[in-house]
Amino acid sequence: MKKNLLLLVSILMFTGLNGISDEEVDLEGAVPGKWTMDLDAAKKIAKEKKLPIILNFTGSDWCRWCKLMDKNIFSKVKWKKYSKENILMVYIDFPSDKKRVPSKYVERNDSLKDKYSITDFPTFIILDIDGETILGRTGAGEEDSPSTFIGELSSFCKYTDANVQKYIKKLKSNDQKAYLEIVSKLSKSKTEKNIHSKKIVALEKKVLDLGNENDTHSKEITALEKKF
Repeated sequence: MKKNLLLLVSILMFTGLNGISDEEVDLEGAVPGKWTMDLDAAKKIAKEKKLPIILNFTGSDWCRWCKLMDKNIFSKVKWKKYSKENILMVYIDFPSDKKRVPSKYVERNDSLKDKYSITDFPTFIILDIDGETILGRTGAGEEDSPSTFIGELSSFCKYTDANVQKYIKKLKSNDQKAYLEIVSKLSKSKTEKNIHSKKIVALEKKVLDLGNENDTHSKEITALEKKF
């Protein structure tokens, strides 16, 4: 009896999770804060508005964690306000019901899945305004909320080209090249290694501190560079 009750509760919990509806995903075109399947359009707008792109690799009608993210984060007012002002959103769907994805996107989605080595759903890839440079990648967390997810994306987006250019203006000319090299290495480390590691977080803070100091010395940058 208890087993049957637990099974019933599990089924109700699962079926109670509603993913992003078809009406919430555009098939053509792109605007900040609205899911679209049109990656080319998103790349164009990203360059025009100097905004990063989030690729959402999802299984909209079968992936429980994907549905949890939709319910707990993407449906919330805080996320909608943030995304409308800060990011282009591309929906890369692998549903059981193949009719949910237009045929012209099926092969492209498979290609993107291979390109970014996607093995888990959901996986979120954050791209710079050029639509190619990877700023970071993450997945779903049991404790995720709009605030924590936005915070994670914001940490990735500190290293968009536009933000880096703002930082280097505060540096002496002979330090700018060294700073750019460090940021490049840090961004690579965040995508290839554990993005939450204490070392990466510490280095990130140090780089930002250097970028915000009016009197930055080359020896500080050299010392930081040796840590990689």
